[in-house]
Amino acid sequence: LFIGRVIAGIAGATVATATAYIADISPARDRAKNFGMIGAAFGVGFILGPAIGGLAGNIDVRLPFFIAAGFALLNFLFGLFFLPESLKVENRRPFSLARANPFGALKRAFAMPRLRHPLFMVFLFMLAGYSYASVWSFYGKEKFAWDAGTIGLTLAAFGVGVIFVQGVLIRYTMPALGEGGTIRLGLVAFGLAMLGISLAGYSWVMFALIPVAVLGEIAGPAISGMLSNMVSGKEQGDLQGIMGSIEAVAAIIAPPVFTGLFKLFTADGWPYFPGAPFLLAALIAALALLVFMLLKPKEN
Repeated sequence: LFIGRVIAGIAGATVATATAYIADISPARDRAKNFGMIGAAFGVGFILGPAIGGLAGNIDVRLPFFIAAGFALLNFLFGLFFLPESLKVENRRPFSLARANPFGALKRAFAMPRLRHPLFMVFLFMLAGYSYASVWSFYGKEKFAWDAGTIGLTLAAFGVGVIFVQGVLIRYTMPALGEGGTIRLGLVAFGLAMLGISLAGYSWVMFALIPVAVLGEIAGPAISGMLSNMVSGKEQGDLQGIMGSIEAVAAIIAPPVFTGLFKLFTADGWPYFPGAPFLLAALIAALALLVFMLLKPKEN
């Protein structure tokens, strides 16, 4: 099982490749909006995936994995036969094993003054965002006695919201607020949602905060668009790979931190505060906003 998860993690690099593809074929002004379509596609998967997996799992516990493998095969065949190359000839360069080293790429990226602070903000935003995956179900069961159906309903509602925010709403906020304004809106909404969730005393409050939390997801595509416009056409793949590596680091750090905090504040001998992980996520989001506000105006 663990070997399978490792292979799945390696194969997950296709997300960075797909994002770089979008950057290659999109004018600079449209990149954030088009990155949002990737998020909207994730939202659709967030709704359909659990539904398909749940129904198939009732037939056989292994069937969802075979279905997922089938979708992956279809995706491979589509890319092989129908997806044209996006990278222009003048933007290509010979493969270099040294550049393919993810740690070396991270080191080079953080050594570049124009990328150092934006990438740190990306790390903070992703780290805070993993609070959902880490403790959402535990928190719902502990504080509100949610069953599996209720937890699934909240996740489905979140998925619907992401489809709207990243697929539709960002196409209006970008012309009106620009990249900087859209990022600030997302970070503020995310931080307020995390604060509200940490203090919620009733289930209806949690459901009421889902639209606010979803609005926070508008920051992701805008951040990707901002960073994409800060590098050349030859560096789009590098950038998306670096962002994928940063997300992987956040995904490693977040679960033990947030679940450890949850366990601590639901254990005997400590003040009972199961919302502590979401309060920490709110503080991390506030720090990400502060880092963004300190960026040079041309990077906003």
